[in-house]
Amino acid sequence: MFRESLSREDIIAQFGIINEAIKLINMNQLAINGTYHPLTDIDPTPTQGSSNLITSNAVYDAIAGNQLAINGKHPLTDIDPTPTQGSSNLITSNAVYDAIAGNQLALRISVAEAVFSLLQPVWYEADDYFNANLLQTGVTNQGSGWQTLQFGVVDYGDDVKEVHMRGFVVCTRPAATDPVVIYLPHTMRPQKRIVFPCGMKDNLGMRIDVEADGAVRVIQHSVNPVNVTFSGVRFFTN
Repeated sequence: MFRESLSREDIIAQFGIINEAIKLINMNQLAINGTYHPLTDIDPTPTQGSSNLITSNAVYDAIAGNQLAINGKHPLTDIDPTPTQGSSNLITSNAVYDAIAGNQLALRISVAEAVFSLLQPVWYEADDYFNANLLQTGVTNQGSGWQTLQFGVVDYGDDVKEVHMRGFVVCTRPAATDPVVIYLPHTMRPQKRIVFPCGMKDNLGMRIDVEADGAVRVIQHSVNPVNVTFSGVRFFTN
């Protein structure tokens, strides 16, 4: 059987269809081997659950970006400026260092303050020691505006105490008797007699003697009355 002859117009039409088909094939080949793919969308970055294609360069950028984030500030989560209880955020190594250093400094300051507090004397008034006046006859505090006679105690334990004295008194007892100003309580006495210089009176030297029996005497060779300062008197009981 012979094929029916085609007209000129039919032949042109057939060639047109074939030509368009060749163009489509060429376009798909170009898309696959080139920079785009017309059969599906292209994701700009790796996307969970997506069936689209992605360029190799986008994958590289994503990997490089994550490496940079991990080695840098990490954009996938917030960064806490300081360690925070219950937080799942990241924190920089320097912030951890600062927090540790800060706590150590705070602990050192706290310990130093506690030690300093323990080393401060507990002060007692000589004329009102548990409602008793320990000032001897002829001895009075200087008066208003002056530090009254006090003794302070720092207790180190094991019967070791540090005794401090301060104040300004007037003594009218005869100088020849080496008058006793006060008798210290039994737990605040030195083992042996201790001498403290305390100034001059009528060009003659004076001193304070603290004796093992608790007597605190003013040793002076001048006329009465005499003013005596106890600032700087400090000793251990053991």
